[in-house]
Amino acid sequence: MKITVLGKGVVGKSSLTYRFINFNAPEEHDPTIEDRYKTTANINGSDYEIEILDTAGEEDFQNMIDMWISFGEGFLLVFAINEKESFRLIRGKYDRIIKAKHGDKTVPILLVGNKLDLEKERTVTFDEAKQLATSLGIEYMETSAKNNFNCKEAFENLAQKIIDSKKSIPKPNPSPCPCCNII
Repeated sequence: MKITVLGKGVVGKSSLTYRFINFNAPEEHDPTIEDRYKTTANINGSDYEIEILDTAGEEDFQNMIDMWISFGEGFLLVFAINEKESFRLIRGKYDRIIKAKHGDKTVPILLVGNKLDLEKERTVTFDEAKQLATSLGIEYMETSAKNNFNCKEAFENLAQKIIDSKKSIPKPNPSPCPCCNII
């Protein structure tokens, strides 16, 4: 399955990804343009290969966002709980995903409020984020890449949503002619 991680720059997208694939979150990090990772995760007793596209804070890379969205089967929309601007930009990113996916609002998306370790500097309340998620029809989780809190759980939650969405896709009707594939 393919997961795309989107959000403003410096909200911890790469650190969340590193934590999920069992790397330590870096103390210092060069800005990402685009990094891809592959890992295997056990979701409800079955192993799945997960490819993760860790994207740049799109401000400087708007021309690449449609390519990043086309890659993804599911999306982590990440903001920092201590940066209101990163939260304010979430709805636009959500709208862009839905538009690129031809209006399909069943696309697996998880809203993630990162940097829970900076609770004392919080500018986005849990209730504000939860309300936005509810209005978009998606779930909300809070994480701390620094403290490795809920990082694995966020990716696994999204992976389960992708699995569930694939189960709900109707299978094509079998061909009425047993000797060919004409429907």
